[in-house]
Amino acid sequence: MKTAVVFLSMKGETIAPGMKIVNLEKGYTNIMAEYIQEVLHNDLVEIVPERIYSTDHFQMINEAKEEFENNERPAIQPINADIDACEMIFLGFPNWWATMPMPVFTFLEQYDWTGKKIVPFVTSGGSGFAHAIEDLKKTCPEAEILEGLAVLGHEVENEKKKIQDWAWRVYQEEEMKKNLNDFDSFKNEDALNFGLKVCEIAEREYKRQVRIRVVYDDVIVFQYLTGDLVGGEWLDKKEKTVKKTGKSSICTYYHPEEFKEIQGDNSCAMFGGGVPYLINGENHGAFIVSGLRHREDHDLVMKALESIKKN
Repeated sequence: MKTAVVFLSMKGETIAPGMKIVNLEKGYTNIMAEYIQEVLHNDLVEIVPERIYSTDHFQMINEAKEEFENNERPAIQPINADIDACEMIFLGFPNWWATMPMPVFTFLEQYDWTGKKIVPFVTSGGSGFAHAIEDLKKTCPEAEILEGLAVLGHEVENEKKKIQDWAWRVYQEEEMKKNLNDFDSFKNEDALNFGLKVCEIAEREYKRQVRIRVVYDDVIVFQYLTGDLVGGEWLDKKEKTVKKTGKSSICTYYHPEEFKEIQGDNSCAMFGGGVPYLINGENHGAFIVSGLRHREDHDLVMKALESIKKN
């Protein structure tokens, strides 16, 4: 799914806890956007206003207030990405006067959002999104607004894992909705092509060998073990996880509260890399990869399935 991380951020003076003025070399929202881009590996696009705001924080917020009260659409520099080609946009901004900065409205009104997904994220001093989500829905009524994330500006650098886990989970849950793992019928060549494609992508993108297994109706129809990756215990664990839950193993990692029956079960693996093998929506087995970091294992499965579906 073609995705971009689009953000507006301000460096320079801002208010830290205790009403202290601090000077930022890089804005909080910029840092948050980079964390998201780091895990999704997509375009990073900055909304840059033509206007140069004051470096004095209190003067700047008064300038922002004037734009808000006049419902202005300040000019922005040309966007250096093909937004029209994107299916999903992670949209980040600081909270200005309980909503999005007016240059973000300028950006949004330049595009047709029909059928697109927008994932908002915001940095603030404590008020979170305030009215921003409501205003975003009014501005882009044809878009699907997905689960957002609000982070205290001064806490961004301490929340990297939380930010990246949220972004990656939202993205992958939308990817799973594309049903890349659902087939009309079982074919041996699909299992073979999946295995070959996993090997190709793993070598090209990760320079690593991985374990691979495809299971259909309790029969291993494809398996690949090589070199020092001779053990199949993680393949067994991911296979059991998918079989018991009917969900991808990464889903159990991000929603453990829904899968209490396998928590603490050492024969299962609540990590990425196991995806149900569906035939017309019914679970018949699993596509499994092991050998990379668990998010990379899941990515590898989905990339391979997308490739064989296209062909």
